[in-house]
Amino acid sequence: MSLFACGLAVQVATYEVAKMPRKKDVSVTCVVYSNDGKELLASFNDEDIYLFNTDLSTTDTSSTIGSPVHCYRGHRNSDTIKGVNFFGPNSEYIVSGSDCGHVLLWEKSNEEIVQMMEADSMGAINCLEPNPACMALATSGLENQVKIWSPTNDPTDLSGVSAVVANNKRSLATGGRSHFITQLMQRRMRYLVRDHLRYQQHQAEGDSDDDDDEEGGRQLVDCITH
Repeated sequence: MSLFACGLAVQVATYEVAKMPRKKDVSVTCVVYSNDGKELLASFNDEDIYLFNTDLSTTDTSSTIGSPVHCYRGHRNSDTIKGVNFFGPNSEYIVSGSDCGHVLLWEKSNEEIVQMMEADSMGAINCLEPNPACMALATSGLENQVKIWSPTNDPTDLSGVSAVVANNKRSLATGGRSHFITQLMQRRMRYLVRDHLRYQQHQAEGDSDDDDDEEGGRQLVDCITH
């Protein structure tokens, strides 16, 4: 049965950022509900990430209905369409990709960055999807791989966060799209050089292994572990 055949195709609410901090045209690139449906997370191009409260019974009276209650900064959303998501069994964290090739995690309540991972050597991280059954996160970007991340007991190293955030902020303030294009080309060149070196290594090992694989009906696959 079609959902819209049930008479549910009716707009019931509108959520927006009434006054964007920066004077420019923006659009929503991703929107997602929290696990209990009481919060709505929206990411904008060339803008920050905003959290809206959809539970009207607990809406803060100091803010109007439909206005954001939290804002998350530090990433860069310009070159490609970035996804955004909640993370944690109770949606305790906010996670987003960035044009700089990093995945950023914020504490939802205090808006502070608590983790950063370099997740794509070629540039932007576009898609993030948490595992509904365990604490794991799938990410993908410009590389031809999907990567799975899981928390560890190791101490969190945030020493590089300030530099990454400052670079993203500077590029956003100056409209530095060309900077990210240049950075993307450099990473792409490194990626191609790496693949070429691996190809040469396979060739140097001789053709005997290739012949054996062809006879057995198998195809060589270059596996990369992270």
